[in-house]
Amino acid sequence: MSERPTKKFNIPSIYQGNTWKGMTIRVNQDLTDWRVKMWVAPKDGDDKVLEFDSDDETIEINPGTPYSYIIWPPMVITLRPGLYKYDVVFITDQGVIGTRIEGAWEILKGVTK
Repeated sequence: MSERPTKKFNIPSIYQGNTWKGMTIRVNQDLTDWRVKMWVAPKDGDDKVLEFDSDDETIEINPGTPYSYIIWPPMVITLRPGLYKYDVVFITDQGVIGTRIEGAWEILKGVTK
């Protein structure tokens, strides 16, 4: 994997208890036999509270040339309200690891429960 700068992307805010629509990212790389992982942790902490991994199929990779797509499916957000940080790590078929995307994700407190 050629060294590329980490992209910054903040996931749009969502209310706790709502269904996140998921997201799809297109990359200019054939990701055949690659692995993608994403961790979410509180902004002020290091303990991950949510993890996605293409190996356990919580992230789907649709490889192709010249583009591949990484898909996070919809899910109900059960995280506590607050500001979170996340990063997405790409692992090549040769085991080379690189962080390619990072940002923030705000979970809002709902009024109605």
